[in-house]
Amino acid sequence: MNTHIYQITQTAKRRNSLRRTFGLLGLVLIIAMSGQILAACASGLPALSAKIGQEIILEPGQKVILPDESLELRFIKIVSDSRCPKGATCIWAGEVSSLVEIKYQNQEQSIVLTQSGGSDQGSNEFAGYKIAFSIQPYPELEKEIPAKDYRLKLTLSK
Repeated sequence: MNTHIYQITQTAKRRNSLRRTFGLLGLVLIIAMSGQILAACASGLPALSAKIGQEIILEPGQKVILPDESLELRFIKIVSDSRCPKGATCIWAGEVSSLVEIKYQNQEQSIVLTQSGGSDQGSNEFAGYKIAFSIQPYPELEKEIPAKDYRLKLTLSK
């Protein structure tokens, strides 16, 4: 009889252990999936729709879709900003670079758009498209620009 009770107790312990293990695995899976969903929705910004030649202003995390071109661009973030601030005397004008994700004909590619600090606009080429852009705001002496305040103004042409 004691052997039978011992086996039942051991079986119950194994079941509880398995339940805890699968429960923890399930919780980890739910958290991981939630993280992916939140990352996908993190910007909370609506996607814009545009046509070739139209000026677009994007916030970090925001994307624009050009349905007639099978093209999407997403302004990911500012990579660096070393532009000489207004009110400062600098030897070099500096530059500002932004990371942009492009989806074109079902392929994704990341590119860095770099604008010289001494110019009003930069340009880049991608798959036969010209991307004219400017990154705003321009830095001011002793004022830090929060990442969320940057804007990428761009116009695509063929």
